[in-house]
Amino acid sequence: MSLENKVGRSVLDLLEIAKNRITSDILLAKTEGKIIIGGDNELNNLLTTINASLDTTFDAGVSQVLRTVREGEKASKPKTKSRASSKTKS
Repeated sequence: MSLENKVGRSVLDLLEIAKNRITSDILLAKTEGKIIIGGDNELNNLLTTINASLDTTFDAGVSQVLRTVREGEKASKPKTKSRASSKTKS
């Protein structure tokens, strides 16, 4: 698996972790009475909105991260000499 694929996978994993953590924190706050959400339908709408916002944010961010990885890979590849330039003059 290429570095670009590994980084992309890691960013998507991070997205899922963020979604799960936010959902858990909202549910806990609701249970503890720190936030008041009318009912299950409102809670589902709130979580759907948050998840959609995270998806949009991460979609935009992952493109930039992968572009940076590609640029880094290009910069770290050793430059090879062409045949003409590697010949010594007599």
